[in-house]
Amino acid sequence: MIYVKHHSQAPKKLADRYAQEIPANPKKSWQSFKGTKELKENLFAIQNGLCAYCEIRLDTEIGNHLEHIESKSLNPQKTFEYTNIVASCIKDSVEDIQDTNPTSCGHAKKNKTIDIKPTDIDCEKYFRYDLFGRITPNENLDEYEKQKAINTIDTLNLNCLRLKRQRETVLEEGFVIIKELQTDSEALDCFLDLELNTVNNKYFSFINLRREHFESFRC
Repeated sequence: MIYVKHHSQAPKKLADRYAQEIPANPKKSWQSFKGTKELKENLFAIQNGLCAYCEIRLDTEIGNHLEHIESKSLNPQKTFEYTNIVASCIKDSVEDIQDTNPTSCGHAKKNKTIDIKPTDIDCEKYFRYDLFGRITPNENLDEYEKQKAINTIDTLNLNCLRLKRQRETVLEEGFVIIKELQTDSEALDCFLDLELNTVNNKYFSFINLRREHFESFRC
């Protein structure tokens, strides 16, 4: 999960719609909203091109969607609230991408609530990543915080086989390159700079996994 800090002002079309009445039918109102393109561009930039929940790139073949942290059906008053919306992986029509099953992130959450939100300033502290690609609670948390992390991981299905395999592959490939560059400190630092910083305002997938396991190799 990445921390998502929204801008102080919402995109204009969203702000204009939020100033109107609370939608009686939030699903229908959202479907007819004309500002989704503007909002996506805004959130993609804020999130440096990553899904707020699992941290895969939003520009992959599985697509993306605008995700309500607190669902429209449970909290219709937040349907057009800027800070309740993030960009999440997997396109809206999950039926079209059966190969991504089991789904994760917003599509896995559906109408459930999560204990840790990407808009919480300390959200990233709750999670760690093991060498097998699993996301786990930070061992330094107290028991209450650990349970919040576990509940959030389970609700978002962040340890589905697809995501674990992708994270494990990132680690395996990264460690191979790091080992090859151990005797060339300049090349190693260049590689790590590319891995851990944005390129054209985008991070590579799983930035917090990369930070946790690759940062210590800096010369």
